[in-house]
Amino acid sequence: MSFLRVSQATSALFFFLFLGLFFVPNLFLWFFQVEGDVGAEFFIQRAAFLFLGFGVMLFSARYASPSSARSAIANGITVSMFGLVIYGVLSCLTGTAGGGTLIAVLVEVLVALGFMSVRDRA
Repeated sequence: MSFLRVSQATSALFFFLFLGLFFVPNLFLWFFQVEGDVGAEFFIQRAAFLFLGFGVMLFSARYASPSSARSAIANGITVSMFGLVIYGVLSCLTGTAGGGTLIAVLVEVLVALGFMSVRDRA
């Protein structure tokens, strides 16, 4: 896959995550099988804007030529996704989150591998 395709697909995913996280945060609490309250909803809605920002960044950079900036974007997304993978797996193992988390982990692995495959080599 090309940087263009990986960026487009991931930016679309992040835009949908923004919409869901911001407008229906309880859906994500249910999906991850996590107890929720007003504080949890507050942090979910704040996190929504991180996905919006990352989505805008990826969509804006989709046509970027190979460069250190494009590599930095790919590396940053890869590290973020693998961080979410590790945290998701540990949360499942400790019983903090439910089985729905593993679906998210699978998507996160695919996004990380996608960006790893298009990183610019020096």
